[in-house]
Amino acid sequence: MGFLKAFGQALKVVGQVVGIVNPFVSMAVAATPTKQDDNIWGGFLRVFGVVMQVEAMAAQLGSSVLTGVQKLQMATPLVCQIFVELLGKMGLKIQKIDAFTASVQQVINGVVGILNACHEDGAKTVERVA
Repeated sequence: MGFLKAFGQALKVVGQVVGIVNPFVSMAVAATPTKQDDNIWGGFLRVFGVVMQVEAMAAQLGSSVLTGVQKLQMATPLVCQIFVELLGKMGLKIQKIDAFTASVQQVINGVVGILNACHEDGAKTVERVA
């Protein structure tokens, strides 16, 4: 079992689903030196928060109820909104919605992969890679 699944199961035991990650995001953003950094890191951390919250909700429903594809579908509109907000702050508009959505789903899959590569005990250290 990877970190993400263990996280979801831990929240199931505790009985907390929504909002558990938000204080972490707020603290991490507060540590950034500028408002622009807040926007970038805050958005990045919010994506991780969405993925973790979807996993927690899936754990509440039971591990066999939602597939990975269904969890991706749950996370996609939430993460799309995060990127729409970030792009808007940069003065950018989305022209190709399908390409945008597909790219957001790649980001979500990447975040899931990163979290699943973490040890399930939530150790804070990162081993040297490559």
